[in-house]
Amino acid sequence: MKICISIPVHERPDVIRDQILNFRFYLPNCIIVLHKSRNFIETVSHGSFDDLAKIEGVFVNPVSLPTWSRWGSFAHVHNSNFEFAHKNLDFDYFCLHASNDMFVKAGAKDYIARFDCGNHNALLEKDSGWALAEKIFADPDLKKIMESVNLQDICGSQVEGMFFRREIFAEMIKIIERFYDFSNVDLNYERAEVYYPTLARKFATSFGMPYVFSSVVANIPENLFEVVELIRGDKLSKAALASIYRNYRPRLNVKISSFADLKTFAIKKGKELVKALIKCGKARNLSGFRFDIESISQSIDSIYKPENTFAIKRVDRVFDDPLRTKIREMMETEQESRL
Repeated sequence: MKICISIPVHERPDVIRDQILNFRFYLPNCIIVLHKSRNFIETVSHGSFDDLAKIEGVFVNPVSLPTWSRWGSFAHVHNSNFEFAHKNLDFDYFCLHASNDMFVKAGAKDYIARFDCGNHNALLEKDSGWALAEKIFADPDLKKIMESVNLQDICGSQVEGMFFRREIFAEMIKIIERFYDFSNVDLNYERAEVYYPTLARKFATSFGMPYVFSSVVANIPENLFEVVELIRGDKLSKAALASIYRNYRPRLNVKISSFADLKTFAIKKGKELVKALIKCGKARNLSGFRFDIESISQSIDSIYKPENTFAIKRVDRVFDDPLRTKIREMMETEQESRL
């Protein structure tokens, strides 16, 4: 059984190389298709994107499409990566990733092989609490997609760690490509979170879950290495996360080795500050500057189980990021023990 991984890339070849080595270690013999965004940021100090194609098992999609928030989705990128792989490569499963996730334990390959696909099957309603609900139900492309195959229900899922049998994904994107105009930015939202899980209900008969633990879904401020230890020890739960983040303080020990690193760090912390100020303003209370462990998602215990959790998102796109460094060192130690 062969796995093909799709990764959109818009910056930091050094970080992508780190990710590739991580993926090839925990998913031996997987092939990886990179999509170089038309918005790719060239930085000499972070290495050459072209060198990534020289790594065993790595292929670069010759098509370069625009990405980032202007387009509001990566569905067109993953579709393009699949079309390239489907024409040129030998594989059985197609797996979706971002450029800021990493594996932390082995076993994902055996898990993937058990199912037709892996995605959350949460049914969405117009009055749901999901922030994107209004845009989703107003999406004319989605409406056409659903009508074409007589689907009534909309499903939502995180993208990272979704996986599909090759033949199923091929059928899905035939339909998506008929109706989805990615250049229309009037409805900016992450369509991949909806299009794929909604259509999967039409073509798949067995469903697993995405195998990437997401700090976004869990609603925690950032992933600490203690989360990695929970995953590796099969002890991940809401209660365990609450014990870790009860006295949370933001990390400040980030190595700044270039202006680009400083810019990335400043933007991230600036966004965190703005979010905290908005929260304080709404609550009229300065407690918003402290992390409330009660805000950790209730869904963790139902969707992130030991048998389906093998990787982690977000890992900052900075090579010397403390979490990334620890995962890399952990992998290197494990690699030595296998020799």
